[in-house]
Amino acid sequence: MAQHSGSKDYLGAEREAFYAGVRTEKLPLAVNDSVCVKEGSKKGQFAAVISLERIDPEPFYLVELAPNGNDIVLPLSHLERVD
Repeated sequence: MAQHSGSKDYLGAEREAFYAGVRTEKLPLAVNDSVCVKEGSKKGQFAAVISLERIDPEPFYLVELAPNGNDIVLPLSHLERVD
């Protein structure tokens, strides 16, 4: 991950928006969004988005898998938001 100068938390503004429920084209998921895992060994499992972990090279989110409550960090490309 690239180093970012000028701030202890270079994701500060992005995290603030994430926790406020603001979705953007670059960051389309917000805290507590329901998602389905669409790639990898957890494919087909449902989860809740817990936190934004990083944004480069793509957004990565910590999600809590249902029904067991295990946490895993996955890239946006492996997640699909469900209503």
